[in-house]
Amino acid sequence: MFNKYFRNLIIFTAYLAAQQVEIENIRPIAHLDLGNCNDVWGYTAPDGHEFALVGHRTGTYIFDVSTNPHDPIEVGFIPGAISTWRDLKVHSYYCYVTNETGGGMDIISLEDPFNPVKVGEYTSTFTSAHNLFIADGYAYIFGANNDAGGCRILDLSNPEYPVEVGSWENTYFHDGFVKNDTLYGCGIYIGSLYIIDVSNKSNPTTLVEYNYSDYGCHAVWVTDDSKYAVTG
Repeated sequence: MFNKYFRNLIIFTAYLAAQQVEIENIRPIAHLDLGNCNDVWGYTAPDGHEFALVGHRTGTYIFDVSTNPHDPIEVGFIPGAISTWRDLKVHSYYCYVTNETGGGMDIISLEDPFNPVKVGEYTSTFTSAHNLFIADGYAYIFGANNDAGGCRILDLSNPEYPVEVGSWENTYFHDGFVKNDTLYGCGIYIGSLYIIDVSNKSNPTTLVEYNYSDYGCHAVWVTDDSKYAVTG
């Protein structure tokens, strides 16, 4: 539930920022001056305790936001490659972190979320990437530093040792979303939204390319009812 609300807040805030709308009914309850942050996600432990995962230019912060939401408590920091861009997502009690500098995809264990530890990194088929999305036990890596930088698919059955099982490399993807074995990918440089069947992970198949090159395609999210893909 935390991830859902956190995600919606991020989308809503980004929209308002773009529209330069004055916010009147949202009251900030805390502020952490961390400097150069680049991404945020959430993790809810089995006991319901909630944590904020914050990407930073120098690594990944983990904050306890349940004990006192007005004063989040830093419970861990995992150093990483110095990078302006970092993205992170969660599978089970693992946090996966990509960056655009190098060193591969960091794998952080949140089994004890008050004492997070890095347990490894993935470097087998890429060493940097712009973004990632996780769905149904697979990590979808976007903007990796090989081939076209489209989408690489990793099987997370063994969470500490991902295995690449497929890829789609027709063009560079800046962002993507996966639901019901369907990938929505943002071809930012050609202004296209791709819809791809990924039911066969070893052979993704393009279903639709929707081009609106005058506007670009930077990011995408699909509504809960799967009726709309929201891009920007």
